[in-house]
Amino acid sequence: MRSPRPTRVAPLAAVLAALLPLSAVAGGDNAIVVTTTTDAVDAFDQLCSLREAVLNANTNTQFSPVDNECPAGSGVATDVIVLEAMTTYPLTRVGADDESGDIDIADDPDLPAGIVDLRFQGVGIEEIATVSQTVAGERVFEIVQADVEFDAILVRGGATAEAGGGIYNDGGALVLRNMGVVENAAVSGGGVYSTGPVTMQTASIVSNTADLLGGGIMQDGATLTVTGGGFGYNEAVTGGGIYADGAAVTLSDGSVVVENLSTSDGAGIMLVGEADLDISDTVFSANIADGNGGAIRSLSEATVHIDDSVFVGNEATNGGALHFIGAANTILIAGGTFFGNAATASGGAINASTTIANDALFEANTAGTDGGAILATLSFKATDVRVVGNSAQSGGGIHAQLLTMDRTRVEDNAATGSGGGAYVTNRVTVADSRITGNTAGGDGAGVYYDQSESSPTAAMTRSLVAGNVTQGDGGGIWVTGSGTFVLSNTTISQNRAPNGSGSGLFVDTDKLVRIVNVTLADNFPGENVAKYGTLEMKNSIITTPGGIDCVVALDDPQIVSLGNNLADDDTCIGLDDPTDMTEVDVLLAPLAYTSSTMLTHALLAGSPAIDRGDNAACSAAPIDGVDQRGGARDVGLACDIGAHEQGAAVSTTLFGDGFESE
Repeated sequence: MRSPRPTRVAPLAAVLAALLPLSAVAGGDNAIVVTTTTDAVDAFDQLCSLREAVLNANTNTQFSPVDNECPAGSGVATDVIVLEAMTTYPLTRVGADDESGDIDIADDPDLPAGIVDLRFQGVGIEEIATVSQTVAGERVFEIVQADVEFDAILVRGGATAEAGGGIYNDGGALVLRNMGVVENAAVSGGGVYSTGPVTMQTASIVSNTADLLGGGIMQDGATLTVTGGGFGYNEAVTGGGIYADGAAVTLSDGSVVVENLSTSDGAGIMLVGEADLDISDTVFSANIADGNGGAIRSLSEATVHIDDSVFVGNEATNGGALHFIGAANTILIAGGTFFGNAATASGGAINASTTIANDALFEANTAGTDGGAILATLSFKATDVRVVGNSAQSGGGIHAQLLTMDRTRVEDNAATGSGGGAYVTNRVTVADSRITGNTAGGDGAGVYYDQSESSPTAAMTRSLVAGNVTQGDGGGIWVTGSGTFVLSNTTISQNRAPNGSGSGLFVDTDKLVRIVNVTLADNFPGENVAKYGTLEMKNSIITTPGGIDCVVALDDPQIVSLGNNLADDDTCIGLDDPTDMTEVDVLLAPLAYTSSTMLTHALLAGSPAIDRGDNAACSAAPIDGVDQRGGARDVGLACDIGAHEQGAAVSTTLFGDGFESE
């Protein structure tokens, strides 16, 4: 599904322009200053080349006794090879020994513990030095068991039929600081291949390619820690930016992963093995995978933490931004935004087994089949989350087996099939949430809920289902399957099913739905309630001015009244408890914010719903003595019928992060 490669948002110079001020050589280090750009090994030219400097550092000797040649390496301190800023040091020597080809760096076994073997240091003002490979088939640096740092150095132009086009690091600790690895190529690890720990501090790995794994870097074991770093425009079959095999990966402090490509999976990052992943304050943008996981794909079963990060415009077949498989694989999201990600199949933003999200925004993501924003093959748990303006064939916002929502908004999502806001296949648990303005071409514009027989009781409480429109049945909620679904303290209003039935609520055959202190109002066209399964009502209102309240199955026409219900016509067969009232003017105010951030229908003066509820039901679960807005029920006299308790004192803050005011 390869899309055209995005236009680069900035030239390479701009990507590398945010480097930190260059550091000076520390006083206790052994400085070896390179004095020529010629790639020479000449004991008598009175110049110090880069290759000669490394030879001296490797052997702790002086290559030549002649004055002005490179000084000897140190066996007790870090050797610092000093390169001049804004200067290119081309590698031109052809051959297979230490004096030709790539730059070989060896471990110093006699060096005291904690001392870095070698540091390459560019010295200048806001510029870096470049080490460029010009010999075909050669990488730039090969490091064997040595601890090496690169500071203000650009590593460029390496290419190898093996691993590690720019830097090959075998076992040592590698630090990349204020520098770049660009335009290198290899079979795997186009920019960097490392079996030792890698630390990147304001470093960029850009425009590298790999024939197989890790266009930017292949981290084979150990750790990859990125602080303010960047991976951009890298390409590979798998893991365009990063391929981590059994490696713990951390990205933080303004890191970016942008416009990487993969012809298979994980354009930004690919994780395999027991690879932990921690991401904070990082941007993933416009990464494109022809397979799965535009930004990240994980085959690891480790828990993933993603904090305050942004995923924008990533694309894949499944999981436009994230694709994680395995029942033990859990994504923990705290804050951040998923915007405009796309999957040609499922999970526009996320395709995963289990996702737990807090204070996050999912907006304008798209999927070709299921889950415009999220596909959860096991469960999705959302707290203080917004799922807004996403689209898919099924589950325009969310498609999940188990859905738990608290203080969450599911708004303006669209499904060409069923489940405009959410499509749930096992159990739904919703509290203090809003499901509004969603559309569906099939059934259930707000929520399509198919409960499995083995699932325990599902529930929705203190919530709003409003303004959803379906071309099938169940404008607000469509429920089927077996088991029990309890709706309490909830307003279902102004939903529409112009071509079907149950504009507010559709109860399919064999389903048991129990509603307690629910207000079903102004759902039209399409009858307010369509009942083919079992519907039990307590302390609830059904009103459709100018329309029909209920349509019921001829073979099971009775609504099971548990008492204290109101209806404005006589179409809801079964509301014949002595405490029920039918064909009455319920006197509801228009849907509005009444001393709360939650929309309800207040009760007008003289409403027969006032003080006509059953106190025992209002005090017990699931009502628990409060109304939809969290205000106390007036159980001293009698509680009110419906979701709104007239005159109740309520909090004006519903959502933990305050986004209800946005």
